[in-house]
Amino acid sequence: MHQKLSQTLKLLCQKATKLTTDEGVYDVAIVGGGMIGSSLAIALSALALKVVVIEPYPQTSELAPGFDARAIALSWGSMRIFKSLVLDKLIEEIATPISSIHVSDKGHLGITRLKAKQLNVSALGQVVELADMGKILFKALAKTNTKQYCPAKVVEMQLQDGYRGLSIELDCLDSSTKSTLDLKAKLVVAADGNQSAIRAMAGIETTSKPYEQVAIISTLESQLAHNNVAFERFTESGPVAFLPLSSNRISMVWMVDKTVSEALLEVDEAEFISQLQRQFGYRLGRITRLGKRFSYPLNLVTANSCTQSRLVLLGNAAQSLHPIAGQGFNLGIRDIACLGDVLRKALLENIDLGSAELLEEYVLSRSSDKSQVINFTDAAARLFANPSKLLSVPRNTALIMMNFIPELRSHLAEAAMGIGGRQSRLVRGLPLTLNRRYN
Repeated sequence: MHQKLSQTLKLLCQKATKLTTDEGVYDVAIVGGGMIGSSLAIALSALALKVVVIEPYPQTSELAPGFDARAIALSWGSMRIFKSLVLDKLIEEIATPISSIHVSDKGHLGITRLKAKQLNVSALGQVVELADMGKILFKALAKTNTKQYCPAKVVEMQLQDGYRGLSIELDCLDSSTKSTLDLKAKLVVAADGNQSAIRAMAGIETTSKPYEQVAIISTLESQLAHNNVAFERFTESGPVAFLPLSSNRISMVWMVDKTVSEALLEVDEAEFISQLQRQFGYRLGRITRLGKRFSYPLNLVTANSCTQSRLVLLGNAAQSLHPIAGQGFNLGIRDIACLGDVLRKALLENIDLGSAELLEEYVLSRSSDKSQVINFTDAAARLFANPSKLLSVPRNTALIMMNFIPELRSHLAEAAMGIGGRQSRLVRGLPLTLNRRYN
């Protein structure tokens, strides 16, 4: 596999020097080929745009941050978008549906339950492992006309005569054949994650709010079947989230104070399970097995602007959220769907794809959803992830009210399912085609 990849990359490098000016000009250049970048490229293939994806990690690399060991919950709204991209059936084959969500606070009576049947949907969402999701997206992307440079990284970006110019360095796994290639695009999309190099090159500053917490993630197995229930449990040590996986496995995210995270990562498996069991309880019986543990610090990071001349930030490059409500990737998927809408409009009305007018429309279209989700997630993190006993009363009051007041429960369900506010064409099941009969 490595030899075949190396040969392919060397051919790319050899061809790079023969590119004509026209071949190096694109409508949209997507920097970052992870979940957000690949999904966007697949969505835009319906618009017959000339699109290029630039990704620094080989598709087979386990180091690629977009498709690591984590699992994520795709909301009902996100699955609607993937259905419009004709990927829902493939995703469902490797995903585990969430039939209900159980939210509780350790040592208190407050409990909230959301059930798919009560909301007249087959599932509240689907849990997928990022590595498996990557395989589906890579195969789908290969079937489009999207140009891919992978592995390659952007080393310089500038504005030039109505385009964004990108200088990219192709990594050919052989230092003697490294090549730099110049590209131009009407619009550059930064989908390169929370440490976005493109955002930094553009000089876009961010606002960061540290939570003083670390997320410990792992995969585990339990004595009792999870029955497709997702759990969110608030404890004195921090929130614990269990997401159902296939073969009765569970994806765990335990959010703890950073002062104790190092000790938890260093204890042996038996001691870690013992401490986790004390916090989560025995709703699933005993925890019988634990996989490798990973961790990452938790911060709310938002770009001070998500657009610039001929540039737009999507997903974690625009906003990186606390995982307490599982909304980060789902918000990024809605970024994609909305950008697809405005680019479709630009083609129909002959508007410049990178114009300030168009990007301002995108910003306005996304402002309400973004602010609501960011504020809700931040408030939930500070209320429910805070171990202070002083907050136990408002926490439990909120959970009890949501469980017994239908309007509040419906609002929570809309947030969890990703269907609140303005809905894009893809969420409504309409394709990103230029055929006006689908307007």
